[in-house]
Amino acid sequence: MARFPKLSAEVTGCTPSTVDPVPTCNGTEHGLPGDGAEFDALAPADQDAVSQVVVNMGKALGAYERLLDCGPSRFDAWSGARATR
Repeated sequence: MARFPKLSAEVTGCTPSTVDPVPTCNGTEHGLPGDGAEFDALAPADQDAVSQVVVNMGKALGAYERLLDCGPSRFDAWSGARATR
């Protein structure tokens, strides 16, 4: 756990400096590569490991989304059959 610092939702993302109805970040950003925070303090090998995990998650989500089908479902067939009665 010491190699990979734990981040909570309260300290990551954008901290707006003003209240604005449009969601923009005009304050400090935390948790992004290049912001001088935790990721940048990791060893290069650990940065590569973290990046590879994120890449693999993206590939897995993409593969899952390609399996989704938007065609008629069994419920559509059931509700269509009920409507003709």
